[in-house]
Amino acid sequence: MVEGTKDWHQRYAASGRLPGQADGNAVNFLHGASVGAFILLVQAEILAVLTRLTRAEHEPGMHELDAAERDFIAATWLRYFDGTS
Repeated sequence: MVEGTKDWHQRYAASGRLPGQADGNAVNFLHGASVGAFILLVQAEILAVLTRLTRAEHEPGMHELDAAERDFIAATWLRYFDGTS
């Protein structure tokens, strides 16, 4: 066992859970933190890029949406949540 981890291991081994597991939930929301509707921007971009990647062949590597696609997602979000754009 790594030096200094024995106490930590003993403390959590009895519970059957390790810190960071959070019962399958994101650990950064464990104590009530919330990103609210902003997470929908991230989810929309994920869906858009998955759609784009599955419709055509791509070279291996990093891919991202272009500015126009991101602008469309942001404008849609603003229209829905802020009544603007």
